[in-house]
Amino acid sequence: MGFMMKIRYMLTLFLSIIVLSGSAHALSTTSHLYLFLSQYINQSVIGSSSFANATINTSSYSIMQISSYQYIVINTTKSQYSFVEDNNTSYLVLKPYLLANLQPNETDVLELNASMNIFRSSGQTLLSQCITVTGLDHLTCTLANECQSCEAVPICNDYLKETDGPTGPVGEGVMNFSIHYNQLNSSYNEYFSLASSLNASNAAAKLAELSGITDNISSESTEISENPLFPPPANFTASEAASCINYNPNSAPWYCYSIGLCQVPNFNRTALSNAQVAIYSLQSLSLSNSSIQSIADNATTNANIYLGPAVITEFSSIEQRFYPQYNSTTKNASALLGFYYNKSLAESLTVLQNTFSELLAHSTQMNITQYNATIAVQLQNVSSMYSSLYSSYKQIIDLSSNNSVGITLHEIDYREQPASLSRIAAEQQSINTQLNSGINSTQGSSIYQNESAIKGSLGFIAPSTVGSFIKSADGGFIGSILSGSNASIPAKLSAAPLYALIVSLIISIIVIVIVYFTTYHRFKRKRRLHLHRKAKRAWLALFLAIVVILAIYSISTYAYASAANSFLPASSFFNSVKSHTIVFIAMNGSAMSNQSLINCESALSQILTSKNKTVKEVDIQNYSCVSSGTFDEPCYDQMLSSDNPIIVISQGKANQIVYKGLYGYTLYASGLPATGSSCLLGKLFEVN
Repeated sequence: MGFMMKIRYMLTLFLSIIVLSGSAHALSTTSHLYLFLSQYINQSVIGSSSFANATINTSSYSIMQISSYQYIVINTTKSQYSFVEDNNTSYLVLKPYLLANLQPNETDVLELNASMNIFRSSGQTLLSQCITVTGLDHLTCTLANECQSCEAVPICNDYLKETDGPTGPVGEGVMNFSIHYNQLNSSYNEYFSLASSLNASNAAAKLAELSGITDNISSESTEISENPLFPPPANFTASEAASCINYNPNSAPWYCYSIGLCQVPNFNRTALSNAQVAIYSLQSLSLSNSSIQSIADNATTNANIYLGPAVITEFSSIEQRFYPQYNSTTKNASALLGFYYNKSLAESLTVLQNTFSELLAHSTQMNITQYNATIAVQLQNVSSMYSSLYSSYKQIIDLSSNNSVGITLHEIDYREQPASLSRIAAEQQSINTQLNSGINSTQGSSIYQNESAIKGSLGFIAPSTVGSFIKSADGGFIGSILSGSNASIPAKLSAAPLYALIVSLIISIIVIVIVYFTTYHRFKRKRRLHLHRKAKRAWLALFLAIVVILAIYSISTYAYASAANSFLPASSFFNSVKSHTIVFIAMNGSAMSNQSLINCESALSQILTSKNKTVKEVDIQNYSCVSSGTFDEPCYDQMLSSDNPIIVISQGKANQIVYKGLYGYTLYASGLPATGSSCLLGKLFEVN
């Protein structure tokens, strides 16, 4: 019998028990009860049903069993008849009745015994033969009597002598066989004894014990065959036989000494499985609180089925009309109250939920027209309050999110943050903590004012560095020079500051020449200069001052350009993204296989695409592009030379976003800012 068929059979058996037990307590229906039921239920159904009385506290009930699967509970207190439509009340009425009338019957015990008898019989013949061959049918085998049972049987005695006597593998095999055989028979006896004593009061404990004994029988029947008295297993291989020489004689597996004195018992494992399935089925069908609750729930369902069709139909119509809006409204309002509490909304939501619970209960005493109007008004009230509060909360959250991103943008524009920015960041963090733990609508007004003040303060924080000026003034010219070079990418990046110095020197020379020809040379040619000693000194001092200033400018340019190779304000990069239509996203090294970074890159690509940017995604390794598993050196150089912005995402240990380098527009992001669902990198581009 298959497992599912077995379950169905046990379920039918269980319900049949309930039917029989209900019949045992059946009583004739009174004329008043009959008249009440006949308003809703067909007379043939009433006539074929059985009834039982029950009293809970001071209330009286009638339990109607309409079939082996169905119950209805009727409240008969003071002859005021009504169907019980409350699951909890049905549970309280049915629980003692079901517990008192459920008993594992003789059929259950017979089935349990039948399956185990089949299993025992399947192996008993060959086991009995082995008992005879080893002499265990009339003697014992111990070290003390030098395995007397085996010595009494010639064939067994021959094997015993050839294998070192009682302490050898055959002697130990006979002893172990005797032990397991006795244990197996003991388990059989215990199993049948427990099965015969099974009843309603001890079913749970006895079934658990039966399950454990069945497991023991399964393991003992397996162990009894792993004995050198039996042939090797059917799947025994030549390599396993050859490996026996590698074992110590005292620890070698049993099959290394297998002599095949007895035949292996062919146990019917299917029968044992059937016994265990039957035990599991009875355990699952025992009346736990959950199963009683399920039967009680079904009883209230039956009551509703038999109530007036017109009432049920109209209530179902109301439920179907209002439920989608009710479900959406209560879900949204409950979620909002968890973060933005408002007493008025909470109270209105509770009233709405209580009213709708009455609808779901299908009370036959309710004025349907009035109910319909009431729930419509309550739904509208909660929906309006939710919309207003959500709008206020969203303003706070949006402003908080924008401020958080704005602060981050300013933070990555500085190597060392100014005190004013640190103060604002700490204040924003405090507000974020409040918002995460939940606030009320009164606190929300104050927080919104604070967020507005933070937004205003951020407008006065704008870094301006010489590095960004050099990038703006010289970057394009330097990039044009380096793009024509055949040097490697690292060499070009390293050379950028030197080229910045050369550019500044050229600018300085041009300035000196322009100043010379527009002043001294021009005046001298027109004879407007009288080069006496003081005049010559003045002109010399002027040009020396200009040279010194330009020298300082050139040296400073080189110094700041070198610094720009490791840091520039990121705001200038976002400006470059705004002014270009193409953006490259490069996954660097191990980032190509990091799913968290891949997810962030995908989110970033969608954000840029939504801003009408053409996104080109590439994989790079050591400044070389990876294409179909090969390296293509010119690819990265071409990206830099294109003057389009490049975003490089790495798996580096440093948690940072930094813009650097005079050669090209490249933003580097690594670690937490570019990972996971937070993906701060993507959020920065949402507001830029």
